[in-house]
Amino acid sequence: MPIKLDFKGFDDYLEKLIKAEKNVDEVVEQCIQTSAGIIQSEYVAAMSNAQVDRGLIGRMDPYTIEHNGNTFSAHIGYKKGPYNPKDPSDGYKAIFINYGTPRIHPRDFIKKMKKSSLPKVKKEEKKILENALGELK
Repeated sequence: MPIKLDFKGFDDYLEKLIKAEKNVDEVVEQCIQTSAGIIQSEYVAAMSNAQVDRGLIGRMDPYTIEHNGNTFSAHIGYKKGPYNPKDPSDGYKAIFINYGTPRIHPRDFIKKMKKSSLPKVKKEEKKILENALGELK
């Protein structure tokens, strides 16, 4: 005796999965763009609160986003480059100010930036993901 199965609604579900696959990169990129912007602004605010020189803050590189295969990454802050003790790059200056040296008291703004930006990043990413999932329903 043959058995017959009838799948109703499977085509709709398959279309939603295909749509979701197409939108994953867009949603992830939107999440990382938003997160990088939040982190960079929190970084600047934490440096300002730590009374870091405005010139150094103003020379911070804008964040960049890289997409390689299925991996997205954001680069936020300064580029260190090679170390020159006679003329350290802004990246090294920020590190020295943050962690301190024998002559500079540590200001610990990176830790404060991470603490203040984490809840904001989670909140915004949750909104973006809920909107994307809402479109699939």
